[in-house]
Amino acid sequence: MFDCFFFTSCNRFTDGSDNDDWYPEVTPQKRKRPGLSSVSPSPAKSRRSGSPASVQSGKSKGRKSSVSRSLPFSLSILLFFSKSVLQTVVENTNAYGAMRREGTKRQWENISIKDLKSFIALVIYMGVLKCFKLTDYWKKSDLYSLPYPARIMSGRKFSSICVGLHFSDPKVDAENDKKRGTPEYDRLCKIKPLYQDMRDACRASFHPSQNISIDERMVASKARNGLKQYMKNKPTKWGYKLFVLADSRCGYTWDFFIYEGKINSEESKGISYDSVMILANEKLLGSGYKLFVDNFYTSPKLFRDLLHKKIWACGTVRANRIGHLKTQAPRGNIRWFREDDLLFVEWKDRRDVLMCSTFHKAYNGDSIKRNVKGADGVWAIQDFPVPAAVLDYNKLVDLIQWYEVIYFILCIL
Repeated sequence: MFDCFFFTSCNRFTDGSDNDDWYPEVTPQKRKRPGLSSVSPSPAKSRRSGSPASVQSGKSKGRKSSVSRSLPFSLSILLFFSKSVLQTVVENTNAYGAMRREGTKRQWENISIKDLKSFIALVIYMGVLKCFKLTDYWKKSDLYSLPYPARIMSGRKFSSICVGLHFSDPKVDAENDKKRGTPEYDRLCKIKPLYQDMRDACRASFHPSQNISIDERMVASKARNGLKQYMKNKPTKWGYKLFVLADSRCGYTWDFFIYEGKINSEESKGISYDSVMILANEKLLGSGYKLFVDNFYTSPKLFRDLLHKKIWACGTVRANRIGHLKTQAPRGNIRWFREDDLLFVEWKDRRDVLMCSTFHKAYNGDSIKRNVKGADGVWAIQDFPVPAAVLDYNKLVDLIQWYEVIYFILCIL
């Protein structure tokens, strides 16, 4: 079933058709899911209007099943690789390839949008079907042979595109290299055209539900580049660090930016504050959202500034930020205090859990089950009171961890 879906999808993606029907101006529909258990101040207000349109196929009944399998893959790819993006990559690749082959016996052969589509389809195919060497995909033998790659593109042409693939204009790269070591130097110059278009496509193709989250995400890389970071608590330890705003229910990345290093500016208030204010842009996103963050981001100033944008927030707090009391308390004990619109809650589980929220109550009567060892040495299930902020945050954390595991598996594939 999966093979049939994949091959029909890739064939439809690489058929060379530049028909506008494969660049639909529609927004994918998202399933409605029930809200979180906490009380919401108000529903999310989006500045986007209109309902998503549905894609209808005009194929005959005899081919209905084949087309229905190919539509999701093809449409999802083309939502992020539009005509303008593909054309930009083709032009810059041809310019860079010609520059590299200048003065050699073998001249660069210009590629087309059809060639680039075929190249992308083969890259996805190679991520699903692993071979020991790149040349094995075009190997011809009685014992080992793959018919699909050779039908799409020759191995020599694929290797040629790999060498010449370039996202930015080589002339712009040369001008940027002259600025190396100065504040005007752009470290993302070589991916800037595709980088901006991908961010725009992420925002245009989907609108998140009320519950959103901001966190770091690592993109694995073995490249020797000063942009690489190390994060010991992530499944991917080394790579490029992205700050991501995602829908906390389905994990869709609505916006992101690449971390380029510490910013030495008087206007900067720290990367934890700046990253949230950049991604939570109310002019694009709208208002009425509930933002969940971890203790790297949580601060009273950030949460108050988000309230001015009509965006509520909830997150864990580091103990040294609010003068945490180290006195012992029984399990299930809840301490809390309010400071203007901010609620600070301390809940005793096996360890202290500290939360800050702008839309929760201190206690809603919720309870949680824990397996506790009694004085007689017998383990038994007991109910303990729990703040609503902890319950809602834990639901989100479980989803985020699951999405990161899936993302890590996709990276190693």
